[in-house]
Amino acid sequence: MERIKTMKTECIPKYARIKKWLLEEIARGRYAGDKSVPPERELAVRLRVSPMTVRRALQELVAEGIVIRRRGRGKGTFVRDIPGSGATPRSAASPAIRRIGAVHAYDWETLRTSPVFFLTFMEIQAECSRRGISFEFLPLAGASGPAAPSLAELARERGCRALVVLDWGRPDALIEAQDAGIPVVVAGPFQETLPLSFVSPNDFQGAYAATKHLLSLGFPDVAMVSARKWDARVTHDREAGWRFALGRLPGEGEELLYRVGRRSGQPGQSFEEMASELEAEFARRPPPQAIFARDGLFARAAAAALGKLGKSCPADHSIACAGSFFENGGWPRFTSACVDDGAIGREVVRLAEDLASGHLASPVGILLPMRVVEGDTTQRAREGR
Repeated sequence: MERIKTMKTECIPKYARIKKWLLEEIARGRYAGDKSVPPERELAVRLRVSPMTVRRALQELVAEGIVIRRRGRGKGTFVRDIPGSGATPRSAASPAIRRIGAVHAYDWETLRTSPVFFLTFMEIQAECSRRGISFEFLPLAGASGPAAPSLAELARERGCRALVVLDWGRPDALIEAQDAGIPVVVAGPFQETLPLSFVSPNDFQGAYAATKHLLSLGFPDVAMVSARKWDARVTHDREAGWRFALGRLPGEGEELLYRVGRRSGQPGQSFEEMASELEAEFARRPPPQAIFARDGLFARAAAAALGKLGKSCPADHSIACAGSFFENGGWPRFTSACVDDGAIGREVVRLAEDLASGHLASPVGILLPMRVVEGDTTQRAREGR
């Protein structure tokens, strides 16, 4: 039997916590295809809440176009197969734009298997629904190939007055679309060095806050688990925030920095490989009792590596990270610096409207504040340890 945790934020309504949990389950693919969301009463018993609480959370997801209810034969609540279509807008207000297109480097099915990008997509879709805006996933097949239309042409063909970028490997195509008069907003921590508008977490601030939190618990020093790919801006900013919180200049404290993963230009590395690599590094260079991880994946790899060495979290080592997305799935809820729920969706849509209406001119960058939410992986340092 599961219980939805309060995350030490009693001001968040219970139905909103249920909704967030359901979004994470959807992002993991738990209810993909013909597998329906469990009935309200079943979820209520499982999560130890009232059926009315579950019903309100599901009503929110229906209104935002995330799930649909089917009646009659094959009835139930299902994740919407066609993204962004058929949502019932909540607001009768006249928005500055009627339709926004979403761009991703791969097809819809690939996006659905990437929890981070899929959660961002659902956040934006929910905000579009609240504002009465249609949100459509634009197929990659229509934006690539020698005879294919440009992104700007594809956007105009679909009636999209702005584009939201979730992931994209061709920045030149994005800049061409922007130059052609279609506002482009990047949603997430990549490509902010290009002349494109973006909404991203303030990664420097998040790393600084998480590291400071560990220091405030009485730990004299904090190690960092980071990525070996140095070309990612998020890596630069989070390492800089960690160093700044410790009062160290670049290059100082290298004995406390653990890099894992493939180098730039190489294929990605599996979680098991990352954990094994960290296990070897921790055995060679034992970390201090506090560890800041680049993100939730690195935090889990660190916890797994410590477990293989006979150490536990937080009894032996406290771990905090930035940008952790999931609270369950067999892992403890990590203490993390993160943006408020829904913040990326709200700011992305607001910025797209302002750019499309001419109230702002590209490029515009928005950094969202990150705050530390305590989880189950940190505790006060014990004397004598």
